[in-house]
Amino acid sequence: HCVDLGAAPTPAMVRMILNKSSMPTPPAADEDFDAYYEHSILGPQRTVLDLLLQEYNDVTLTIEELLYNLPRMKPRYYSIASSPLESSNELVLTYRPIKYVTSRGALRQGVATNYLTNLGAAAHGQQVPLKIISNPAFRLPKSIATKPIVMIAGGCGIAPIRAFLMHMMLDDVTPIERTKKNRLYIGFRSSSDQVYYDLIQSSIQNGVLESAKISYFDSNTTNNRHQQQTMVDDGTTNNKTTTTITEHPCCYVSDLLQQDEKWIWEHIHHNGGYIYICGGAKTFGAAIEKELLHIIEKYNTSTSSPNDYLKQLIESRRLCQDLSD
Repeated sequence: HCVDLGAAPTPAMVRMILNKSSMPTPPAADEDFDAYYEHSILGPQRTVLDLLLQEYNDVTLTIEELLYNLPRMKPRYYSIASSPLESSNELVLTYRPIKYVTSRGALRQGVATNYLTNLGAAAHGQQVPLKIISNPAFRLPKSIATKPIVMIAGGCGIAPIRAFLMHMMLDDVTPIERTKKNRLYIGFRSSSDQVYYDLIQSSIQNGVLESAKISYFDSNTTNNRHQQQTMVDDGTTNNKTTTTITEHPCCYVSDLLQQDEKWIWEHIHHNGGYIYICGGAKTFGAAIEKELLHIIEKYNTSTSSPNDYLKQLIESRRLCQDLSD
């Protein structure tokens, strides 16, 4: 096993360091220590190295004490961003290198994302330890040509969406067989974070997507909405339809759903459509669920509550989620 030097030290390890130090320490009472641990360790995201090299540099730990008290390195989970139709022996991952500065001015970097980034071109031929965890509940419907799909993603939640788009473009269904009712709603922090625009464009041109809406919630992103129209040939003579990719600055994905709330309800209730939600759980997933509940409450005329209706969608696997933080 590997230990995580970048993780917050456990309360037991902090107590051990304090007991070994001759420096002034917080009160020993449990309630006072808990407040100290929350305010001075977890809040500023300090590590054991911060404590030993800065505040309590008079403390010396044996290697046994260090290894015993440090937390194990936790696995980092990534959604596969490729379809087996692309390659049977290759996986594509989508990630954003994590770098930030704590409230005490310390630079922090994501363990896995920066490891992969630093490999760069040298990654070819190198072995990276990984384990594939199957998620049988997160699958495209078997009848992907006739069942309409709405894909909703935020940030790196675009990863499984890329896999779905590639799979639908590489399957044996011709454009004329498709329902052309599939839509994509995707959000990024800013236009500089945007990825797979060409793939989204190709998905529209190939009849996999009817339309795509892209939101950016960074206030520094331009306020000019960009709309690109794409002519799609449905296979019949002189019969072309216009579809669009629209970009929406200073906007959240939940706002886009609110704009299309009536269409979303028709998709769910009358067309038997599927919904896929991918991204962060705490903020993004919660906001999307809240908006879906609002739509159901507004348009549902049955006696079932919005929560029960949503639960039925999940149980029937018409609402599938790939959410994590």
